[in-house]
Amino acid sequence: MAFKFIDLFSGIGGFHVALKKLGGECVFASEINQDAVDVYKKNFQMEVYGDITKIDLEKIPHADLLTAGFPCQSFSKAGFQNGFSDKTKGTLFFNIKEILSYFVNIKQPIKYILLENVKNLTTHDKKDTWNTIINTLQKLGYIVHDYPTIMSPTDLDKPIPHSRDRVYIYGVHKSYNIDLPNIEFTKKNKNNSNLFASNILDFDVDRRYILDSNKVRIIEMWQELLDNIDFKPSFPIWGNYFLYPSDDPEQAPEWKLRIIYRNQEFYREYKTYIDKWAEKYNFWNLKPTFQKLEWQCQEDCTRLNETILQFRPSGLRAKRPSFIPALVAISQVPIIYYQDNYRKLTPRECARLQSFPDSFKISENDYQAYKQFGNTVNVGVVEYIARKLLEV
Repeated sequence: MAFKFIDLFSGIGGFHVALKKLGGECVFASEINQDAVDVYKKNFQMEVYGDITKIDLEKIPHADLLTAGFPCQSFSKAGFQNGFSDKTKGTLFFNIKEILSYFVNIKQPIKYILLENVKNLTTHDKKDTWNTIINTLQKLGYIVHDYPTIMSPTDLDKPIPHSRDRVYIYGVHKSYNIDLPNIEFTKKNKNNSNLFASNILDFDVDRRYILDSNKVRIIEMWQELLDNIDFKPSFPIWGNYFLYPSDDPEQAPEWKLRIIYRNQEFYREYKTYIDKWAEKYNFWNLKPTFQKLEWQCQEDCTRLNETILQFRPSGLRAKRPSFIPALVAISQVPIIYYQDNYRKLTPRECARLQSFPDSFKISENDYQAYKQFGNTVNVGVVEYIARKLLEV
């Protein structure tokens, strides 16, 4: 079925790739980030308008579908107290509302809407944010479900080993007398997938993705510790707290105190070994983030080279190899042990985790590429939902 769509907060074009596969033609795209715009233009050869807050509504062509993976800024209580009569003002959702309202007012409503956001949108501000968005769309005449549709690439008919729960809001304008479908899918057990058995990974990669020797040594350091204790830690190991006095110099909250005290017990139990281990690796002089380990595999793995790793502000995190944690728009690129090397996932592998085809032209700047695939919608999930919404 041929249809036209508007692509707001378009990023690098996740919605565009999915909808083009279904017969869609993009008639308007808007994105403020120039690096994302460059990638969008390279792939779709069309004009991309900039700041959505500055676009003349009359210049936006009519379409059958409006899509938006919109940033959701907080709905400030202080803002309301300062006199906002419209609770969506001050957020970028307001601009979606303004565009939809414009077409409703000229008696040519956009037929369908499909919005995407983080899962936390559904519970933010005691659900007030969610309710405000749903009520706003309903007042504009859109039939939408008041319950959230939360889906991940792991839930697709052919699951992708990428755990990325996102909420999708879809609807149809009541003037078209079309029933809104209940889009159903099976919530699958993410741990049944396996990254290493998927078609995501490349056998040979450029050497620049191989982990540097300093970080490899940090991994080897923690592996040596794991080899010399009698259990897999069910608590975060915070080495920088091993030697802290027990009188809580930080006045930490109770949950943090429990972890600190557990670490101090752990240190006392293994002190003879830990002191030698720490001296070998100059442990006490490492950056605090290198002094922390989060083992999140329980007994499913025995060694760090069997896990999926990330260097995070909270420490080195080790997770089961079943799926990649949600890609994010910061530099916590997942690390795997593959073909005898610890290495980062490549931007192309991240693209596959987001269901982009290998024909998609990605940024030549790795930092931007990782950021963009951390920000984008998942093509496969959008295609799944749009196909059912549009009945194509």
